[in-house]
Amino acid sequence: MKNNKIESEFIKIFDYKEKIDKLVKKRFILWLDFLGYRDYMKKNNIFKVALIMYYLKKYLEEDIKEFCSDSIICFISDTLIVLFNTDVELNYIIRTISNFQFFLYTAPNFHEYIYNKIISDSANTSKTDIKKLKSYISRCDIKRNFEFLNFVIRGYLTFGESGIFTKENKTLLFGDALARAATEEKNMIAPLIYIDNNLKNKIDNEDILWKTIDKRKKDVYGINYLMVLHEFNVIDENIIRIHKEFIEQNLYSGSGDEIRSKYNLLADMHNDFIDTIKLDNALKIDSR
Repeated sequence: MKNNKIESEFIKIFDYKEKIDKLVKKRFILWLDFLGYRDYMKKNNIFKVALIMYYLKKYLEEDIKEFCSDSIICFISDTLIVLFNTDVELNYIIRTISNFQFFLYTAPNFHEYIYNKIISDSANTSKTDIKKLKSYISRCDIKRNFEFLNFVIRGYLTFGESGIFTKENKTLLFGDALARAATEEKNMIAPLIYIDNNLKNKIDNEDILWKTIDKRKKDVYGINYLMVLHEFNVIDENIIRIHKEFIEQNLYSGSGDEIRSKYNLLADMHNDFIDTIKLDNALKIDSR
């Protein structure tokens, strides 16, 4: 089928009245997979799972909309897909997904700690920051109530041509960058968010990237959310201790070798971070 016939068919089906080339743009695309979702489904009420997915999408959406109001966020089973607009900065994306990942792994302890720390110095804290912190505590309460502390995410961030079409109840997402994000995420091991090779040189501070291998034994680069938070002066020993407890809880839970291998890699990243910023060796994880 020639291009003009393809376009005519698309216009007919979707009742699209703009120029076709407006649909396809270069965008950042984030593909997130919630590991452990299927096991969780087997053990819990389907409506409880649906509510958890709703809240997770809501939290990430709220954070992303602060700097990228026209992003598209979709949930499909255990996968969350984010298509950012064309002019968003990569640094904003990295900081937001790092915050989200760390929240998911360590709440409620992490955000309660931050909340108490800043509220105790409320004279130097803006009303906007206090409002945000109260929102985080609300998130922590929901996370505690739904008992999904063992959810971890693995993702892949790409940049390239993709198309979005939404009208009434019709939504179509397509493009090479989207397909690449979906394919590459499945090849990753550790529960991190990885970046495509064509994005590596766009990172201002390569210290936030953690080099590891994928299932094909190829070198890949995950976003070290600990280093990202360290850049913004969020990290201290109390927070690292919370992160250590999270990893150990899952590492020693009696899970199979496949699950253990994921947390072993996460423990390696944690220990590398301790060495890099020269924290107490007692905060390291003995993962072997």
